Amino acid sequence: MNTDCFNWVDDTLNATVYTILRYGNTTDNSSDPTTSDWSDTIGSTCVDLDESLLVPVEEKDAQSTTDAVVSFNSSFGQLVSDGETYGRFFVNDTSYTNYIYQPILEGIASEGTSFINTSAVASAIFEDDVWTGDIIINNLDANLDHPYHLHGNEFQIVARGTGTLSVDDAASIDYNTTNPLRRDTLVIPGGDYAVLRISNDNPGVWVLHCHIAWHLAEGFLGIVVSRPNGIADIDFPSSMDDLCSSRPDFVSADTTEPGRRRRAWPINFSNLVKGKRHGINGHSAQKMRRHF
Repeated sequence: MNTDCFNWVDDTLNATVYTILRYGNTTDNSSDPTTSDWSDTIGSTCVDLDESLLVPVEEKDAQSTTDAVVSFNSSFGQLVSDGETYGRFFVNDTSYTNYIYQPILEGIASEGTSFINTSAVASAIFEDDVWTGDIIINNLDANLDHPYHLHGNEFQIVARGTGTLSVDDAASIDYNTTNPLRRDTLVIPGGDYAVLRISNDNPGVWVLHCHIAWHLAEGFLGIVVSRPNGIADIDFPSSMDDLCSSRPDFVSADTTEPGRRRRAWPINFSNLVKGKRHGINGHSAQKMRRHF
């Protein structure tokens, strides 16, 4: 482990632990392996591995072109409610709210993408006629690196850069389509962007979130909707419907997850300025919620 990534290191921590991994047709497991460590050296800073040195053994070139491009901008901001200031993370100016009795996957299956509550979650949609899609992620937090994790996909990192990248400008940059690195999580340094290329062949509502738990808890989450018509064709198990039908009549369908009930309401601010304080009372901001 790279202990430079830790704020505090326990004196009893053993940062280097060994194990034996055997695979293939090997039958002789009586002797210890003589494998050598990688030649790359962990530096004195908390950074991800140098992607230029990582080459997938199983080669897979990315599609040379894309059918659609979407973008997510993530940033930290503040909300003010009843005189109290709350820190929140935002994706496309929206801090995620989990309405536990309004599952998005089933909602899209029955109502289409109009079900999405845009004041509760940032979303991007790859329609059914899109086969290859690009996802731009702009990390607007200049001093915060974030590990971004995308569910349901093995994306290819086809571009990185400093600053922000718009959907319009994406057509004018260079892309690496020759066996690019494939991952489901990547670290984007503060003030940088990355472009992820995916195959839009897995219908679903796929979460994109920061893999730091408390960042996620404070709203750092968006969704990528793949092939919404295909979602409607999914045969959901009855146990999923049972979860929703188990809601007592006296419990509102607008109930949020317990942690959020103890904190200020997250609101969609289309003009959020990083670090700016926003009021959430009286006439200064409107609570936008989905009602059944």
